Amino acid sequence: MPPNKQNEEELHKRESQEILPGEESPEVLEVSQESPIESPSEEKANDLRQEIENMDLPDDKKDEVENHVKSAGAFEDDKKIEYLLEVAKNQGVVMAVKTAQKMNDPYLLDLLHDKLTEEGYYKEFKK
Repeated sequence: MPPNKQNEEELHKRESQEILPGEESPEVLEVSQESPIESPSEEKANDLRQEIENMDLPDDKKDEVENHVKSAGAFEDDKKIEYLLEVAKNQGVVMAVKTAQKMNDPYLLDLLHDKLTEEGYYKEFKK
């Protein structure tokens, strides 16, 4: 029997088998409920993100964060990201991340982290 014909028959045979409640198919693989495995570079990037988010700014810089939040408040999300990238470029990654955190928008913060990663700001930050 040609391999393709044999494979088709085996597949049809498996599909037609009835599995009763409480029984498992012998072909069922156990799937872990743990989080997906991250590559070392993703793990390092996440560690760096966490480190930046946990950094504290001096009091005078905290006032600047408030000013940035007010300045970007009326913008749409894409404009806010552009604004935050300008902040990162001119005043540093920590200032931009702290501003995004203060905006209380997890989506925006995640998007900022993605853009900072894509544009190489984290590589520069590590130096």
